[in-house]
Amino acid sequence: TAPKWLPGICALIILILLLPMLAQAPKSGDSAEQVMVALRGGVLHAPGFPLQSWINRLFIHFPFEIPTRRLSLLSALGHSGAAFFIGMTARRLGVSAIGVIAAEAAFAFFPPVWYQGVQPEVFAIAHLLISLMILQMTTLALKAPEQRTVRDAVFVGLAVGIAGSQHPISVIACPTFLISGILMMVRPYERWKRFAGMAIPFFITLLGFYAYLHF
Repeated sequence: TAPKWLPGICALIILILLLPMLAQAPKSGDSAEQVMVALRGGVLHAPGFPLQSWINRLFIHFPFEIPTRRLSLLSALGHSGAAFFIGMTARRLGVSAIGVIAAEAAFAFFPPVWYQGVQPEVFAIAHLLISLMILQMTTLALKAPEQRTVRDAVFVGLAVGIAGSQHPISVIACPTFLISGILMMVRPYERWKRFAGMAIPFFITLLGFYAYLHF
């Protein structure tokens, strides 16, 4: 099995490699819209991407001379974070060090996602959350039923709610949510607590973020 520190080191190296590639100007209409809305306020195009909007408003104040580079840094952080969770999942499955490195590199430098990771875009954060849900499902699957707690259920609900408020592409991770939910409900004892632990954070998070768009 790969060392515990390896996924984090790989993700840090990926981030460092991405920094010189950060876009200095918008590369698409969507990128330009993100920069403009972060600077002036407003709502992104449908469905609104409320999570992205909040984070953009934070990162637009980072000390880069060019606003586009500030949001490009956000994408790079999300992209390298997604690679980290992929490496962590591989490690949890008992993959060797070489395998962990290969998994992170294969994702990080696959051209279509690499391109999205160095410019203002919504996909990098979406990929981060999808890879987190995959890691979460893997972790639950490796636990014995009696070890799956209400705390795990809350984390499942929060992760899915946050992912749903980021981008509709997160729907491709529905199998991970369903499997995580099934794993949480296998044990009969206090099943209703674990169900509530998933459902309540999910609905509060998702509806809360989208309700923000009306203000």
